[in-house]
Amino acid sequence: MKRCAMLLIVLALFLAACRTDLPMITQPDPTAYVLVNSAERPGDQSLLLVDPAGWATRRSVALPHSQVSRLSRDPQGRLWVGFSQLTTMLDNRVRVYSPAGDMLHELQPCQAPSAGISFAAGRAFIACSQNGFSGQVAVVSLATLAVERTIDLALPDAALLLATSAADEQAVVIVGLAVQAAKPAYNVITVLDPQTLNVRAQLNAGADTDIIRIIAHGGRFYMLNSASWRQPRERANDLLMLDAGDAPRLTTLPLATSPVWGAIEGGALYSYHNPGWDAANQDDQRLVSRLDLATGAVQTWPLPPKWDAADLTMLGGQVMLAHPTRPGEAAGVYRFDPATGQLQQALAVSNPFQLLPPADETAPATGSASHS
Repeated sequence: MKRCAMLLIVLALFLAACRTDLPMITQPDPTAYVLVNSAERPGDQSLLLVDPAGWATRRSVALPHSQVSRLSRDPQGRLWVGFSQLTTMLDNRVRVYSPAGDMLHELQPCQAPSAGISFAAGRAFIACSQNGFSGQVAVVSLATLAVERTIDLALPDAALLLATSAADEQAVVIVGLAVQAAKPAYNVITVLDPQTLNVRAQLNAGADTDIIRIIAHGGRFYMLNSASWRQPRERANDLLMLDAGDAPRLTTLPLATSPVWGAIEGGALYSYHNPGWDAANQDDQRLVSRLDLATGAVQTWPLPPKWDAADLTMLGGQVMLAHPTRPGEAAGVYRFDPATGQLQQALAVSNPFQLLPPADETAPATGSASHS
């Protein structure tokens, strides 16, 4: 008996010695997440953990005073947040939180990690806009949270401001805005191989493109072009679709003017449209659209004029929209019913700017989100 007890003690000590420094990840009950801006103190953001059944807030986690780019979830369920802009200087922090909202780790991979954090091949790909003249992608091991490599992204004859990114197991896609003096800006799409970390291609997305949401789905990358209002309808480039194989190929498809946010569920792409988003356009039309990915059929539903949304996601077959604080309007998370065209407030909160459904639901793109 003594020998058996001793063996058990030795085994316990061995197992304890083999533990990693990273804490265990425990999954909470199904939880939706909402990033919100403080109405009283600009630059202060919070992460809300919400019960998706009744939209009651379970927990509010204060985030550091900085500009938050976007919330991303890795395959282990951990939440990654990039902080990109302090009051007078660029930030370089990325924090990793547990699904329950506890901070697990902080790293400083590159300047201004504002263009999205996406995951493939056991790695996190953190897209950093740096000083706006060129960008960088930090490649981080999901096992150790150590930076494996940084990849510089630049153009020979233009500044490149990284804007958004997404990934699947076949490709990492980073979109940036190319800026040259006295010439219209346009998007450049960089495709990385997540295994070899080589740049597979850099594609010119063409004139009148401003992509801030990418959705990876079914081996294809769907890019919403908020600047499509500049194109005549007969040449509409509302949706850009990228097949990112060995020879990446880009095609376009008309939806409705200026899709900004979107998510895919049940074989359909749902999008929010706003021609005035981050643009000198006084068009007050706002829409929700649905694209059947198999047939190409498009449906649209009007929203109230000038009704702004800072994000769209799908939750249990429902279209959820983040409505920021506006004079005379009730801010919060809204449910949109295409059958009736009605909006219903699900959660009253000031300045929500990103929605992330529970892990078993359809998630939005892993790219970045601009917010106001």
